[in-house]
Amino acid sequence: MKGRRQKLKIAGAVFFAAIVLGVTVVLTFWVMSLRDPAKLAAFQDWISSIGFGGWLVLLAIQYLQIVIALIPGGPIQLVAGALFGFWGGLGICLGGVVTATITIFYLVSRYGHRVVSLFVKKSEIDRYQFLQDENKLEKLAFILFFVPGLPKDALIYLFALTKIKMDRFLIITTIARLPALITSLAAGDSIASGDWGRALLMFIALTVITGIGYFLQTRIKKRIR
Repeated sequence: MKGRRQKLKIAGAVFFAAIVLGVTVVLTFWVMSLRDPAKLAAFQDWISSIGFGGWLVLLAIQYLQIVIALIPGGPIQLVAGALFGFWGGLGICLGGVVTATITIFYLVSRYGHRVVSLFVKKSEIDRYQFLQDENKLEKLAFILFFVPGLPKDALIYLFALTKIKMDRFLIITTIARLPALITSLAAGDSIASGDWGRALLMFIALTVITGIGYFLQTRIKKRIR
């Protein structure tokens, strides 16, 4: 029985990973297709026809992406920049971050480990046991949310279990998120305006920085400990 349950968990994880990968690939190819001037013009006309409703839809998607804590946020930020420009995209992404963070802190304060275990693997919880050091919580929050490649949305749940104040956490982590967020939004905005040279530079910078952060995350965690 235990072996069957383990197989079901693995199959579920593989299925979900395949969906996430598929969505990421589709979004990437869709964004690249906008190099065609006709498609770009049609896309911009469609955005104009949506109006405020499109803004709300993307805000809801950004909110759910953070609360679910399993879906990568990069493609959503890229689309936000392409759809609504840099400042409009920034408003959507920050709105999603703030409302999702408040929701997570409320859920964790009410249900504790029960809600955390739904979205964060036990291995991740064990890996971040050093968050119990109350004297360094704010410094750790900034470092962990600044370094690319770390599971930032899952980390919100883990920090919500600590004694850090939500308003302080929001300010610190929002500032720490800004460099990566600005790069993604600027890339999306460049695509929508047809500036593919600038968009390519943004893509390269984001990929390199994320790759470095991903491969150095184990070393960073050890250094923090």
